[in-house]
Amino acid sequence: MPARKGKLLKQPAISAKERIEKSEDVTQTENAWSRGKPGELRPTATKRTAISVHMESPKKSDISTIHTHLIEKAGHGYSAPSIGDMLSFIAEIKKSNIRTLHVATINAKGEMIGYVSLHATPHAVELIIKKSYEPVLSLPGMFKVNDSTPDANRAALRRAKEALEKDGYSLHIKPMPGYEFKNWKFVKK
Repeated sequence: MPARKGKLLKQPAISAKERIEKSEDVTQTENAWSRGKPGELRPTATKRTAISVHMESPKKSDISTIHTHLIEKAGHGYSAPSIGDMLSFIAEIKKSNIRTLHVATINAKGEMIGYVSLHATPHAVELIIKKSYEPVLSLPGMFKVNDSTPDANRAALRRAKEALEKDGYSLHIKPMPGYEFKNWKFVKK
């Protein structure tokens, strides 16, 4: 049945995962987006390389940022946020409504194999405004695990979550089906 003239047709919803996987050069360079309303994903990358991405400032309505890590590229040993990611997150919290940082890990085939999300509660935002950054800046150091046994990995993750939660952050780790989070990166099961 043809649509009536002047009436907008609804487009099928595309998930953030699908948009990320379909982005240009997804296997070659990192990419970035900001998210405002549900379903909105706005490209924000201004300079892209295999190991970093620079982003434009978020809009007032944006509440989270998403960027990719290419796990198989040199320089990225972790799926979790880097110290640079954390510093950018702190800067965005101070000057915008951004409260959540998502890091999506992309494999060599261009598939998102998992993501790590860090959310700042009002308590964390208050600490950041008071210039208390130590808890969130210590997070990348928590990712270094000398012992790769499952017990050491679980213990390190538990310590990171406890330290962050104490200061008003929540850390969520979501591997895609067929993957697990081990030694601070997503790997095949």
